[in-house]
Amino acid sequence: VCWSTTPNPTTADSKTIQSGTTGSFTSNITGLTPITLYYVRAYATSAGGTGYGAQVSFTTASLPQIGEFFQGGIIAYILQPGDPGYDANVPHGIIAATADYSVRIIWNNGSNITTGATATALGTGLSNTNAIIAAQGAGSYAASVARNHNGGGYTDWHLPSKNELEKLIINKNAIGGFVTSGSTAWYYSSSESASDKAWLIYAVDGTWYANPKQETWNVRPIRFF
Repeated sequence: VCWSTTPNPTTADSKTIQSGTTGSFTSNITGLTPITLYYVRAYATSAGGTGYGAQVSFTTASLPQIGEFFQGGIIAYILQPGDPGYDANVPHGIIAATADYSVRIIWNNGSNITTGATATALGTGLSNTNAIIAAQGAGSYAASVARNHNGGGYTDWHLPSKNELEKLIINKNAIGGFVTSGSTAWYYSSSESASDKAWLIYAVDGTWYANPKQETWNVRPIRFF
């Protein structure tokens, strides 16, 4: 058989090889990526060329549960119907870094300017983060340290938007590693409130506060799968 993530796979794609097979046969496919749609066709090759059977498709192993390790972090949220990016056939969601950034850190690089990172919806944290870095430049601040996280070798980590961060706090116990008591349990989102303020969430009870950007608070990088 031959298979691919695009329709009508051929022997130029991944394939198994079995010689001398006649009649019904079984061929085992290995090395597939989880929660991925694959297309498969049987094929036969002889001196006269290669012929293909009918195409079938399937999606690999069901998604791990919230709180399980996956693709460099911990699954924090699985997109639901109505969420931006939801696909009934291919599950998607948020992966949180396994721990907060090592120290509490400021939101900007010390310059209170409008960055344009005002989006709050699911799926907007990466564009917010890139906008902040483009406006603020080099430095060690919330967006830059989140963007530089490389858990699992992935390079699309970022500072979560307001709605993305809210999903993390809702599932904080399953994810683990959050500060969940006291006056230091505040986390930065990538959503800007004003030129000098950004949205913070209190991990204890989910309270939001538009906070001065130059105060130091916790950061938890995320990425989407």
